[in-house]
Amino acid sequence: RRVICAPSSNPRKTSLILRLALEAAIFLKGSHTGPFSTSWTEGLLNTPTVILPAKSASPPVLGMKGSCVALGLVVVTAVRADWLLDTVTTEVTLTPLASPCLVALTNGLISRVFAVPPSTTNPQQVGVCENVPNWQTVDLTHTADEGSPAKSALAALDVEAWVELDGVLWAVGGTLDPCVGFTRAQATTEAAREGTCAYLNRSSPAATSPAPNTTSWQYITHRTGPIVAPIPYTPKRHAANVPWPPLGLHLEVDFGPPLGCPSVLTNITITVHYEMLQGAPSLSKWVTVTSAANSAGAGVVIGNVIVETLRVNDDFAGASYPVADVWVTGAASGSGQPPLLLAKTDITHGSGCIWGTRPESTYSNNRYVSCAYTGSDSTSPPAQCHPDAHPAEVCPGSGVQCPSCGKPVCPCPTVTLAPGAHVNLTDASVVFFNRTATRLPASTVGFESFHTRLIFFDTTEQERRGLSVRRVSLLTTPWISENPLFFHLTDTSPAGIQNAADDAAAVGIEMLVQSFGTSFKMEDDSPLYMSILAHSIHYANAKGIEVGGYDLIDLDRSGLGPAWDVVGTDGKVGGSACFASGWTDHLYSLVNGKLSLNLTMIETDGPYGGQVCASKEHAHHSGLADSVYWQMRIQGDFFAVMRERGIFVNAPDIYFEQGANKMMFYGDPTNYGQPRQKDLLLSRQMLFDATYEWLPTQGWSFVPLENYAGGVGPGSQFAPLEANVADYDLAWAMNMGYGVAGVCWRGSHIFDGPLSKAVVVKWISWYNRYRSTLTVGNLIHVRRPDGQGVDAVLHAQPKRPDGVAGLLFCFNPTSTTQSVSLKIPLYYTGLNQTVTIQSMDGLTTHASLQRDYSIIMTNITIRPKGYAWWTFL
Repeated sequence: RRVICAPSSNPRKTSLILRLALEAAIFLKGSHTGPFSTSWTEGLLNTPTVILPAKSASPPVLGMKGSCVALGLVVVTAVRADWLLDTVTTEVTLTPLASPCLVALTNGLISRVFAVPPSTTNPQQVGVCENVPNWQTVDLTHTADEGSPAKSALAALDVEAWVELDGVLWAVGGTLDPCVGFTRAQATTEAAREGTCAYLNRSSPAATSPAPNTTSWQYITHRTGPIVAPIPYTPKRHAANVPWPPLGLHLEVDFGPPLGCPSVLTNITITVHYEMLQGAPSLSKWVTVTSAANSAGAGVVIGNVIVETLRVNDDFAGASYPVADVWVTGAASGSGQPPLLLAKTDITHGSGCIWGTRPESTYSNNRYVSCAYTGSDSTSPPAQCHPDAHPAEVCPGSGVQCPSCGKPVCPCPTVTLAPGAHVNLTDASVVFFNRTATRLPASTVGFESFHTRLIFFDTTEQERRGLSVRRVSLLTTPWISENPLFFHLTDTSPAGIQNAADDAAAVGIEMLVQSFGTSFKMEDDSPLYMSILAHSIHYANAKGIEVGGYDLIDLDRSGLGPAWDVVGTDGKVGGSACFASGWTDHLYSLVNGKLSLNLTMIETDGPYGGQVCASKEHAHHSGLADSVYWQMRIQGDFFAVMRERGIFVNAPDIYFEQGANKMMFYGDPTNYGQPRQKDLLLSRQMLFDATYEWLPTQGWSFVPLENYAGGVGPGSQFAPLEANVADYDLAWAMNMGYGVAGVCWRGSHIFDGPLSKAVVVKWISWYNRYRSTLTVGNLIHVRRPDGQGVDAVLHAQPKRPDGVAGLLFCFNPTSTTQSVSLKIPLYYTGLNQTVTIQSMDGLTTHASLQRDYSIIMTNITIRPKGYAWWTFL
């Protein structure tokens, strides 16, 4: 976005400035247009930056001993690159604004603006920013529309985080709450209200001269650096070519304890971390707690940590939005449009981002999102907090009661860690897996919270929102783009593995996975079995085939005894293993043994699923309170080690951030016991829906070549393949057409005759021809499968690594020939005027794009139970 500002009262000077600016290519690297600051510019090519005052001035703003020029400007906006279509090279910066009291963390798409108080590290602020009491987020903006100013997401200000230490919930940063609601116990009368959270009046005294919060942890200093890779990673198996670590900027802000705090906390530092991605409207945030290297006293109990709490405008929260998770399918009944902000955490169990509201008037509710530890299985419905809850009371278990009805404000559980569980003790990942602690200096060892991620949307349209999430996922977890073609082998005898390896090499299968319910035993470390397995792996590797295997590692794994099993609050033992017990050490030694044989893939069924454990005797947690945290943390470290070692991981739970490559696509496994044609339609619906949120490479699907548990008879399995070759061909067309390489073709043979072999060879050859387009392009949803007519998806790839800008795949699930017309959206292909269309039969036509970058394809004719595809260039 290129912006030039000039005073509108002087046309001649305006014209001159615009001409000189365009010639010198002055452009704005970021823009903060909120009332907390003036516009700011940075010139490139050594061009001086000039801010010209208008005749009118705005009211005084935070940190300015004078007035802030903000009115009377002419803004000229040139075309800005679409971050989903073009590579955005604007770097992330932490840039001072016109006020010396404000800095903006910005990438040109979004900005997070902070008020910075005076300190010894910021001497230029002394005497100027005295009315800035603490570090605080004062704006969070997103530039969504061409020609429009950046839009603020904030409806009110808040603190930066909350951290519970020794049973006391401490605010970190921020100022005294400027918008205490009338429903709070300490503000029961109209006169007691200092403001409102329904909207942000930036010119009010509460905003321009906020009262200091003397009990909040106070700003010390801040620093920036490049983003550090959380997991060392080398791309493998046709992964996308994206930078690792991600491009962007890491901002760390240190806070010290307030005056009068308990002496045990005087050596503690709380650091709030912000990471903003380059080229994407997304940033992450987390909290670390460290102690001085020489402080060897009693440990500090760390309870709940609230990493992010934002009070946002309705359109960013979605009108009356109860939770943000329904963004994919649209708003819940009566809740308005989908929100323009997605907030989520990076761990599957034990934390969550919860949307809530506080009634502020008869018309408007203040909406906030709070990302905190839940202390329980986050896959269960979160406890419903009282509508009067302050964001800081979402799950700290504070016991605050509503003054009107007497009910607990938020009866959510806490996570209370044993004294010293984090501070002054070695991190679990170092103990269990011999990892090097990379995020903390060697002189200190501390606690690191979960990470939150914010993604800003510029539309409520489902497709673009999904593309945004997929792009951010690719940038932050690039291993999800690895896409080996694998086969789930049921005959894992030495002869079965050798035959499967020969067949795989003949048709292009790249990996054999020794399936569940077979003779493969991850936990058998006897010398005889290890020798037999080593020989089989060596044979397959010599053919260019990787080998992996299945194991049930935690959830629903019981019978290990009280030393390793989960212990309930009632004392009952079993149901699942405890992943913070000695079982983890034993499991890792067994897995490590198999990896030493060059087993390069593991399918970890039943990873940690969120269960609590009340044992006080287990090796790696202290009791019930910290059991979820440590089990989740250790499971995550297990997957991170696999990622560091280049092991491909299937895990049927969301562990992408920790290093897992794939999870099963959301779908009912009983689909796979349905008759073949019904199974394929249901599975295609599953793929269509899931790929709004996930890359096609991010999940696996399932095709039961042999009878699967819950099957309804011979009609559900695809074997014998020669006899059912038409259905087998359609199964390959469906999965390859969606770009899903991760198909569990489960059986003893990938083909059983020349016809089925020809099918596999055909589709693997086709997949390899268009592999980059199918896996790391943009999948566009054209028409959802409904069994009543043609359904279709489009793969858009503007960079054209395979020589095509788009690939359309259509299916006809009906029993009659279908001839239809379809509107094909080609915007994300990068085509903008004309398109050359080539059918699967080699026929070429040409078309002109309409103003919305679409074309109408007429007379699309597909045979019964058939398919067709076209490329665009």
